[in-house]
Amino acid sequence: MATPDPDLLSTWQFQLPEHLIASRPAAARDDSRLMILDRGRGTITDASIRDLPGLLNAGDLLVFNNTQVIPARLFGFREQTGGRWEGLYVELTEAGQWVLLCETRGRLQPGERILVVPADRWQSTDMGPETARRDCRLTLTLVERRTDGSWLAFPDDSRPVVQLLEENGSLPLPPYMKRRIADETDRERYQTTYASQPGAVAAPTAGLHFTPQLLQQCSDRGVERTELTLHVGPGTFRPVTAERLSDHVMHEEWCRLPESAVRAIRQKPPASRLVAVGTT
Repeated sequence: MATPDPDLLSTWQFQLPEHLIASRPAAARDDSRLMILDRGRGTITDASIRDLPGLLNAGDLLVFNNTQVIPARLFGFREQTGGRWEGLYVELTEAGQWVLLCETRGRLQPGERILVVPADRWQSTDMGPETARRDCRLTLTLVERRTDGSWLAFPDDSRPVVQLLEENGSLPLPPYMKRRIADETDRERYQTTYASQPGAVAAPTAGLHFTPQLLQQCSDRGVERTELTLHVGPGTFRPVTAERLSDHVMHEEWCRLPESAVRAIRQKPPASRLVAVGTT
């Protein structure tokens, strides 16, 4: 039997049964399951995330990603055509332009204006172009389409980006969750309990299972903790299209490694483990 080529995308493809794909989280954060891969013994064991403190030793270092998911998914209408439009805010340029991924019927043109509708009004039965003109709180003017397919746009409001997104956007849930608008449960659970730095368009999912109680249990065992910031970008939603993984162009993500984290990593005892949580 030939050895599979690890550089081929097809080597890693498999069918995941629909009933095993969770569209809602477990009732409690720490109800989640934990898979233990013991490389020394070559074994795979099913456990619970609640078992994690007992699997760590005093002196081990947990490195958490403290990014906060922003309500980056936007909805609206094209002022000129009345066509529906959906967008994903990606980042802010130095010139104050928004970088957006856009979905709409037809071809967008530079200079077009987008009437952004508050996400909680998007699914209203009376929502249409005329209603959008009445309810619109934010207008985006498209500037140019970039080579990667994203658009540059200027908002008509100079307030901070996060404030505008909070008023108009929705958390950008993964496609497998099968709903466009985040609800109240999503706003709580699709966020880590320690998120403090707004900027991600997807959650650092490994961190979603940690409760304050679980963190305290780790601390009680002498497990150390530090944080960094890595804003998970839109590339997390994009499938790999190259058959050879070495040909795949990876997206970039903004990150910050503070001095406190550098010190914690350097001071970790050599025999202790460093465990990254949600750092993609």
